Amino acid sequence: MRLARIHHASLIVNALEPALRAYASDLRMQVQDRTPVSETEALAMGAQHLAGAACAWLSCGPSTRLRLIEDRAAQPTTPFARYGWMALEIAVDDVDALARRLDPALWQILGEPRDLDVSDAIRAMQVAGPNGEVLYLTEVKRAVPPFELPLGTQGIGELFVAVLAARSRTQSLGFYAGLGWRADWRFDTRLSAFNARHGLADAARHPVGVGQLLAEHLIEIDQPSGVALAPCDPRATGIRSISFVRGSTAAAAPGSTSRWLSGPDGEAIGLLG
Repeated sequence: MRLARIHHASLIVNALEPALRAYASDLRMQVQDRTPVSETEALAMGAQHLAGAACAWLSCGPSTRLRLIEDRAAQPTTPFARYGWMALEIAVDDVDALARRLDPALWQILGEPRDLDVSDAIRAMQVAGPNGEVLYLTEVKRAVPPFELPLGTQGIGELFVAVLAARSRTQSLGFYAGLGWRADWRFDTRLSAFNARHGLADAARHPVGVGQLLAEHLIEIDQPSGVALAPCDPRATGIRSISFVRGSTAAAAPGSTSRWLSGPDGEAIGLLG
């Protein structure tokens, strides 16, 4: 049951149209489909209240998607506050230029563009969207072995990393290795935006694990040190689930999630194919 790549992330938003404007204006994503959440999928994902909810599928590079699902009763989320899916990392061609054009009325900058601790070949910024969802907007300037990362991105590219906040790096690495990835690595690194949010020293390092999927996609597992986060809350706004293609990099249609799992920290995982 090898995880091949990320297919899409589902975000819960309080109001669909304002969220769509944010992603369309600054990130220039295009709406591809607006079919409501089916009752079958809502039941399968343990979210019966989302049956019939308005939603929109947005392009995110050539093969990944974002799905915005409206839930007006969802509780507002705070960036970096909970275990579970913590951030979506999206490839961009020029992170400094993107930072200059982001509308501060729509996006909160959590971390200005800077080279990453792990390699100066990766430059990234961190932002919170209108519903508290965290995006890492990342420019990969050259190859960074042993990782396989997207090079030659034009504009806004792929959603290529799903970032998890975990109570135990070891436990989560074991769980996702069981779902099948090509390789994984463990190291400690600085998480500057997270540190700033929690009043930690900028240089504070945290245990991190990275698992390599196919198609230059990865799962990053961060184990926060020096701070305890709240439990994952499926009724809050922000990142609700990540869905992965299994077995091959063949395309999968929107809404074709065939199985749902819950990870060690309550994160929702969709499996397609």
